[in-house]
Amino acid sequence: MDAMLTRIRFGREQPPPAGRRLRAGSLDLVLGEADLRYVRLGGREVIRRIYFAVRDPRWGTLPNRIESCRVDAADDEFAVDLRVSCREGPIDFAWRAEIRGTREGAIRFAVDGEARSAFLTCRIGLCVLHPIQECAGRPCRVTHADGSVTEGEFPRLVAPRQPFTDMAAIAHEVSLGTECSVRLEGDVFEMEDQRNWTDGSYKIYSRPLRLPFPFEVSSGGRIRQSVTIELAGSPVWRPRSEEEIVFQPILPACAPARLPAVGLDAGPHPESPGKRQVSLLEWLDISHLRVDLWLGHGGWHEQLARAAAAADALAVRLEIALHLAERPEEELRELRRVVDSIRPLVCWWLVFREGEPCTLPPWVDMARRILPPAQWIGGGSDTYFAELNRADVPLDLLDVICFPIDPQVHAFDNETVVESLAGQAAAIATAQQIAGDVPILVTPLTLAPRPPVPAGEPRGIPLADDRLVSLFGAAWTVGSLKRIVEDGVRSVTAFEVSGPCGVLATRDCPYGQEIGVPGAEVFPLYHVLADVREFRTALAVRTFSSRPLLVDGLAMRRGDTVRVLLANFTGQPRTVRLQGMGRRARVRRLDEENVAVAMESPCAYRDSPDESMRADGGSLRIELLPCAVARLDLSEE
Repeated sequence: MDAMLTRIRFGREQPPPAGRRLRAGSLDLVLGEADLRYVRLGGREVIRRIYFAVRDPRWGTLPNRIESCRVDAADDEFAVDLRVSCREGPIDFAWRAEIRGTREGAIRFAVDGEARSAFLTCRIGLCVLHPIQECAGRPCRVTHADGSVTEGEFPRLVAPRQPFTDMAAIAHEVSLGTECSVRLEGDVFEMEDQRNWTDGSYKIYSRPLRLPFPFEVSSGGRIRQSVTIELAGSPVWRPRSEEEIVFQPILPACAPARLPAVGLDAGPHPESPGKRQVSLLEWLDISHLRVDLWLGHGGWHEQLARAAAAADALAVRLEIALHLAERPEEELRELRRVVDSIRPLVCWWLVFREGEPCTLPPWVDMARRILPPAQWIGGGSDTYFAELNRADVPLDLLDVICFPIDPQVHAFDNETVVESLAGQAAAIATAQQIAGDVPILVTPLTLAPRPPVPAGEPRGIPLADDRLVSLFGAAWTVGSLKRIVEDGVRSVTAFEVSGPCGVLATRDCPYGQEIGVPGAEVFPLYHVLADVREFRTALAVRTFSSRPLLVDGLAMRRGDTVRVLLANFTGQPRTVRLQGMGRRARVRRLDEENVAVAMESPCAYRDSPDESMRADGGSLRIELLPCAVARLDLSEE
């Protein structure tokens, strides 16, 4: 594939690696670079992923270096022999996997690994992921290490802590009369609900968290583990369907939600936008800018002044995240003095303290007493949803509660990033259960991982991910906004104003130059936000996609018109059939054929005429190019 086209689609010179489809009896699956994914019985996903992970003392996952891979595959069985090394800093670990799939529908993933150096690790071993959609709320049977059995269920809402511990096996029904069992050997395993970090799965892993970590692995130490998947009952193999994807409203729909307010992050170094930037941001009609003030460190006075000037230029308010340090009362009083001088317009203050995972009552009380009166005070987590989910949230003291969304906590490939979209929906639903009537803010929403906060220091420069400023980034934004819009979030702060983490390009934008658009003014996701904000007075329409890991969309109804944003998350063209949304459509595409114009001349792109479509046989069909986004305004006439 042409390198420039790959960058347009994915933001990177190399396309995502293509997996190899295999069969084990009645099970279909995909062999990735060093893992198994999407184990399915017919069209139903049974296991999401099986893989071996080596993690460092700070929970970072080491990349796999494939030394060799031999695959012998027949129509309904396979054998894979894999040799892998993981080396980074003091860590040097090599492992071999023997992966077998039988005609009887059994899969065994066995690993024999050796440490070639002594090192500290937080976790090392096999992991098994169960999918959310097929498992949430469904019964399962857990066999423990001592032989006892627990009848339970996969959590419907996000479980704050491990739903199952001391595991040796787990079984669940995948279809009427057919059960899937997972047998675990080589260690004691347990399960965590990865939706706490917006992953799209429940994860079984080893070395229980009750044991100390990080722990030392000695040079020459060996780890031998295996996972065996078996089916019981009468499973029948059916070829995986490749028919067109269906997208439609969910009926009967629950009460529609109003669209959230949308803001942007001013970034670590706020700048007052120029005339052209102000003009471009008018299309987005943002409601606020977020600024983070680390009150125990220097530089925040100027940062607040610059953010207030930027907000004034855009005629919006500030969302101010306060990070208290060692002397909270003194820091807040100094802030009040500066605020009385600058007089910024504030929509809400978010109160955190360095080193504390979730907002505590004393700091909320102190902020109410010291900050200007009659202003909203919020709190929650500034790291992960897990911290909010595990805390005793002081709801009686807060006007709003908040948590961030970042899809790259445990894995970083495109498939995992797309899978995280379902995890976002689960986190929001659980937050609503926690919050009751208190409004929820998602802030900030980022595609790239957020940098950690070292003890006693402010958060560093945000990490960049080239995928954000590609067509894939625009498609992922559609999927994320779908969850945020449908579930009634009060406000979302999405990305930064400009630069590699933002919606506007800068003059020295390397991405625009590399794909042949050196004059880029905006990134593709800019148009996604603009299309949503044009319908800001609409109500959300809950929708269903028959293949949500391939294509999904967001729908909004205003009067007699339904606006749909469809996103293709994959590197392959996809056909989508829209049902129950209208007979006529005005269509505008954002894809590799026009993305240069959309980036370089955003106003001309937005003013260009739409394509017209009519229903054929009661439904509308549309072809989406790889990583494309399509906006459809649908009506009956």
